[in-house]
Amino acid sequence: MKSYASLADLKARMGITSTDHDDDLALALVTATRLVDLYLGNEADADDAWTGDADDLDVETTPASSYVAATLAAAVRCYKSTDVPFGVAGMSDNGIVAYVRQYMPEVSLLLTGQRALWGIA
Repeated sequence: MKSYASLADLKARMGITSTDHDDDLALALVTATRLVDLYLGNEADADDAWTGDADDLDVETTPASSYVAATLAAAVRCYKSTDVPFGVAGMSDNGIVAYVRQYMPEVSLLLTGQRALWGIA
């Protein structure tokens, strides 16, 4: 299972010291790495076959720092998504609701300019 960031990096980012949720955290990393690959147009490079065991995580040896940062940002969102109502930014006294247009805007920002472009030459 490919990942651009390590389990230790994600645990440090989230302040987790126990090993109780390592498998869930590894799943979040694999999912986040798949998201980065899809964003970059690297579908063929994806290895997201889930084995259910955090020990099977295969961290890339020299990923770009933007890949690591985007993977960690997305993994935190994937792991915590059940706890946080992403999407709604707030409501005014008049009942007007502001929505976040992108699911993970920070990932798009971190990977700006690295996305593969498709089209007819």
